[in-house]
Amino acid sequence: MQVRLALEVMFEGTKGDTDLGQVTPGAMQEPGASQSLRVGDAVSVSYKAEEGGEPAHVVLEWEGGSTSDMVADAVIAIILQVHCAI
Repeated sequence: MQVRLALEVMFEGTKGDTDLGQVTPGAMQEPGASQSLRVGDAVSVSYKAEEGGEPAHVVLEWEGGSTSDMVADAVIAIILQVHCAI
């Protein structure tokens, strides 16, 4: 949830699919559980919890372009910053 909060502070228009804002931290401990965010209508961020020996990971997807590339760079920086703070 720290990543989502940081992204919402930085970017207007950060949206999650379904009821992402109500997901509890314990829910992400379920093997294979996943969350998705759309940042500024430019970048999709998906997180998948570890499952069957596969480590947890984040996937970023965006269409190339100067604005989308800048948003993606900022999203990566935020994710790394939050990860290092944990």
